[in-house]
Amino acid sequence: MKEVTYFDVHKQVYKENNSYLKKHSKLVEYTEDWDKTVTTRVQSMHVEYQKLRKGLNHYIGKVDALENEKKKTEDKHKEMAPKRLEKLERNRTKLMGTRNSHDVAGIDLIILIDEIVNRSWRDAYPLLQKSVAFETDLSSMQAKMYGGLSAAATMLDHASRKKSISSSHRLLQLKNSSPDELNFHKFKGDWDYIQKVYL
Repeated sequence: MKEVTYFDVHKQVYKENNSYLKKHSKLVEYTEDWDKTVTTRVQSMHVEYQKLRKGLNHYIGKVDALENEKKKTEDKHKEMAPKRLEKLERNRTKLMGTRNSHDVAGIDLIILIDEIVNRSWRDAYPLLQKSVAFETDLSSMQAKMYGGLSAAATMLDHASRKKSISSSHRLLQLKNSSPDELNFHKFKGDWDYIQKVYL
């Protein structure tokens, strides 16, 4: 059976984490889709509402102008021309229809915005649910993978006993000791070779 090294564990965790990143991107996609859906819907309804508002203002202006014309005519003790009266009635009817359409569109837009703002937690619920499941799976995978470190720790303990390696660091020794003092095994190599290569 192959010994599990520290590197092997981290290599496997890295590989698994990459596959989990693909799963995590699905959570991000849901958020992006939600944002796009909500933004598109509100914008399109707002554009429609603005068109209706423009039409409403148009007919308000026409009716106001015709009513002012009628009042001025009546103030002179005259009657408004029949064609002008017909035009006034026609524009009042159009104004009423436009106002109804405008008001319905405005109410619908307010309801939609209220639904999005005040009940968006309902839209976040699936995201939260999937996030919790994702993080639970990820932590379980990591716990399982990092469990392999116990074999690596055993291997390191064995190596430290075999090579008489201290578990505490030796930075002070490296900083302050002479190379001869650091030479634990009192190097007995080929000094001629060392001199050729290093000196």
